[in-house]
Amino acid sequence: MPSAAADRTTLEVRAILIDAYDGMIRVLNDTQRFGLELVATVLEEAGSQVQLRLVLAASLPVTPEVLRARLARHPCVRQVEVSQKDRAPLPLAA
Repeated sequence: MPSAAADRTTLEVRAILIDAYDGMIRVLNDTQRFGLELVATVLEEAGSQVQLRLVLAASLPVTPEVLRARLARHPCVRQVEVSQKDRAPLPLAA
């Protein structure tokens, strides 16, 4: 019998935020509403903007396109990409 971990999908979110606090809170709230588990978070300054990278685990089907559309609706999110990934670890330091 396969384990529950084998049935999970890993998603990676990369977003450019205008405001770090507002953007991160809104993105995290939406991913929680989708029922996604937070695996890793990296937040880095990029000039006057901030780059956010999240690794999320989904036990229910979530398509990257639907999640991207939901996250892109926030005014503080300048750009967002969502992709399905293999279960590779996220480097925490560059």
